[in-house]
Amino acid sequence: RPPPVVRQGPTNQTVAVDGTVVLGCQATGTPTPTILWRKDGVLVSTHDSRLKQLDTGALQIRYAKHHIKA
Repeated sequence: RPPPVVRQGPTNQTVAVDGTVVLGCQATGTPTPTILWRKDGVLVSTHDSRLKQLDTGALQIRYAKHHIKA
């Protein structure tokens, strides 16, 4: 099987404080790749109510703050 291919990675975005941002990611492969998000090398916890991984694999960050970088 060929390795998964990342077709789109996250792009730099500017968002207002307390705004919502969606970091997109698209990958293809067989079997379908699992998309995982990391911050500073550590898996992002979606137990934080501000963070949600969408069905598309994108990461939604609500109530963005200056210190959140992904």
